[in-house]
Amino acid sequence: GVPVESVRGRNGGFRITPGFRTPSLLFTDEEALTTVVGLLLAGEAGLLSDADGAAASAAAKLRRTLPAPLRRRVDNVLGAVTATGSPVLPTPAATRVLLDLADAVRESHEIQLAYLRSDGRRIDRAVRPYGVVAHDGHWYLVAGSGDDVSPRVYRVDRVLRLRRRDSVFRAPPGFDARSHLIARLA
Repeated sequence: GVPVESVRGRNGGFRITPGFRTPSLLFTDEEALTTVVGLLLAGEAGLLSDADGAAASAAAKLRRTLPAPLRRRVDNVLGAVTATGSPVLPTPAATRVLLDLADAVRESHEIQLAYLRSDGRRIDRAVRPYGVVAHDGHWYLVAGSGDDVSPRVYRVDRVLRLRRRDSVFRAPPGFDARSHLIARLA
């Protein structure tokens, strides 16, 4: 339905007919992430009746409009983030932190984490991020570190800074970040 015309000559080629405007659908990183995570949470929490696949269709249309680098980052979020069926909306976390954590999870890259504990103390730790989970109104990072027997749980809204390290890791076979989080919180 887009009118295209050809132009002959040395500088010829194909172009959209002058005066026709293509619909603009430009998202910032934050807007794209918000839309994708909204679809993810609504679907997993059962907030939408999705018998006709509307959420999946909307996500696919959104994906097609994104530039390749942002599409890869959104795909990383979709692959790395899980939700637990709680209808409570998560505490806002910095979009850039969620994007960077999802990248690290999908690419199995260690990160250097500056984190503010609940007692107000700051810790700096190298961690292996296994997954990001939205549960009961908060975002959580489930991650292992060299000195831990069992992975630890970090609230994402308390992450002060993170930096991707060059080292990669292998997640424990069959590890489920969502199940681990729920067991730890219980």
